[in-house]
Amino acid sequence: APVPVIAVFPRRVDLGQIIRTREEGSRCGLVTVTNVGGKRAQVAAEVAAGNGTPAWLRCDPKSSFALEPQERREVFLYPGEVESANSGELSATVRFSCNNGSEYGLPVPEVAVAALVVEPARLEWVDGPAEGLDFGTPVQGKVCTATIMARRTPGNNLPTIISEYGVCDEDGNLHVPPPWVEISEPTPRRMDLLVKLTLHTANLPVGPIKEVIEFREDDPAVEPLKLLVSADVQSAPDIETTPESVKVQGSIGQTVPVIVKLWNTGVGSLPVKVTASVSWISIPDDCHDLQLGSKPTSVELLIAVPENGSPPRGVVMVTPVSQPRLLSLAIPVEAEALCPKLHIDKAAIQKGDGKSRQWEVPLENVGNADLTLEVRDCPPWLHVRPRGVLTVGPGDKELLVLSDRRRSKDAPTSCLLKLKTNQSGNETVSIPVSLPPVPERRPVNWRMPLLIVAGLMVAAFGFQYFRKGTIPAVTETKHDRTPEDGESSRQRETAEDTRAQDVDALLTQGLELKKKGSLNEAERKLRAVLQLDDKSVPAHYALAWTYVALKQKQMAIEHFRRVVELSPTPDETKAVEAKEALTRLGSL
Repeated sequence: APVPVIAVFPRRVDLGQIIRTREEGSRCGLVTVTNVGGKRAQVAAEVAAGNGTPAWLRCDPKSSFALEPQERREVFLYPGEVESANSGELSATVRFSCNNGSEYGLPVPEVAVAALVVEPARLEWVDGPAEGLDFGTPVQGKVCTATIMARRTPGNNLPTIISEYGVCDEDGNLHVPPPWVEISEPTPRRMDLLVKLTLHTANLPVGPIKEVIEFREDDPAVEPLKLLVSADVQSAPDIETTPESVKVQGSIGQTVPVIVKLWNTGVGSLPVKVTASVSWISIPDDCHDLQLGSKPTSVELLIAVPENGSPPRGVVMVTPVSQPRLLSLAIPVEAEALCPKLHIDKAAIQKGDGKSRQWEVPLENVGNADLTLEVRDCPPWLHVRPRGVLTVGPGDKELLVLSDRRRSKDAPTSCLLKLKTNQSGNETVSIPVSLPPVPERRPVNWRMPLLIVAGLMVAAFGFQYFRKGTIPAVTETKHDRTPEDGESSRQRETAEDTRAQDVDALLTQGLELKKKGSLNEAERKLRAVLQLDDKSVPAHYALAWTYVALKQKQMAIEHFRRVVELSPTPDETKAVEAKEALTRLGSL
């Protein structure tokens, strides 16, 4: 017949199982459409889903196509959108109609299509929250564990086998998990697997952490399990203190209070115990057991300065009670006793020559506190400068100037000079002084001075005679010998002693003012000393250093030169130091 006739084979197609979201769009069924008529046919495929399900089946080609007589063509049937379809059996009908068919209405062939929609096989976390495994807010140093159960769904009565796990990169490759999470070997439990995860927070920074761990099955078709492991790590308890060490000074037996502040840099409250390693550190009873928080807690330490024989160092231990893994805090404590110590270098005593009859005794304070000295039981014929109480700072040096005031050859040649100090256990220091014998005085020959006086008087009378023409009356004056009698000698000695005492007093005042920093007043006192005794080496020496401090270079050079000139020997301590000062000042 000169009309198109459509034949379809087969009339029923079963697409089998369709895995949701995985096999959508894959070609599954094939139908052969043939034009058995005698005229060209224009064929169109129409799909109708059964049982009220959404359109889930698609054809290829989608549009109508032409078939010449006796021509055949393959039409592919494949599942389309099955995401919204329920799991189970699906049905659809494909009708192949011809628009230019016979007017007598030849039957339209239909193909019945069936399929079974199933869920994809995957690994899932049984009875676990969808957002992942959250370890909460562990404190640094805490070890947290959790157990998960992995299951293959649908199981199909097959055991779950995890072949590998780790952190997946962008290319889909697995890497070893981070060191802070430890994953145990999966343990079979019937058809499931138990996996134990351990979180180590000891080396983790404070703050949130997260990592996705992926578990894969032996079958690559099974979707892997992606587990988000997260935690918010809190700061571990730790002890801080201020100050970090304690050092006190005081006299032996003195109790020095010191405040130490302790606090916990971590989260929460930390119970600690405070103890001392030595007996001379006392801790109040209410401070032995403390609860440290974020705010500082004050602890008062009572430190009794020990004797020199006791160990000067101790330790205050702050030991955590509830955190045995947390190290204890040690606060070093050092107590130093303030003790002045006098050192006299007898080999460095500078002896004067026969004219000056002076000795210099160097004194040095080798202790760590101010040393006070006062001369006691000094014989009247030995003059000591400076007088009064002398203060020598730690590491400083001073000079005692001894002047020999003996007059009689029978005077003693030795004595014991006693110094009263503030040294503990050695309050009195004795310095043996040995002096050479007093040289015998030669008798004064008054004959020659009397003859000279008489000649001068005769010359004066002669001058008046030639001038006036008359010779004045000459009254003979009998000149007796005028040696110094005992009374005038004692008066002169008393005046010299008074003058020396004034010099010593002014010198001591000047030195004290210089040490205090009152340079202008010290200058006036020292210049007053030089007005009474221009040859005082200590006064020139102190005044030179005063001018150095006042930045009066020329005046300092002048007095340093006087020190060098007036020193009995060039090796004397002050002379050597004066030469060194002149060298530094550029005038030597």
